[in-house]
Amino acid sequence: MILIVSELASNAVMHSASQRQFFTVRAEVYPDHVRVEVEDLGGSWRGRHCDGRPHGLDVVEAFTGPDGWGVETTTDGGRVVWARLDLAAGERASSSPPHRGLHYGHHEERPDDRSELLWR
Repeated sequence: MILIVSELASNAVMHSASQRQFFTVRAEVYPDHVRVEVEDLGGSWRGRHCDGRPHGLDVVEAFTGPDGWGVETTTDGGRVVWARLDLAAGERASSSPPHRGLHYGHHEERPDDRSELLWR
């Protein structure tokens, strides 16, 4: 999971309008999977490299499968890149509601009960 979050966060810093600004990391832990997403300020999106070797999002896809990650555009022109990683039977969380948020950096509670981690 750390490698996936690192890749998504690095992309927000290197390949979006968030460079020298800010981006948001969100994580939700469910009984059978973990979902992480990184929201940046948008900007141009470079397609996949065609040089025959894997790159960052190829590594993410190797962990999640082709349907385990995606890119969405926000209403204000930002971008959310998300990934879902299934938990193995021994790693599964309890049947409690999802645990939201991380406890590093600047933490904000949102009105929709989702926690955010802002890197500034």
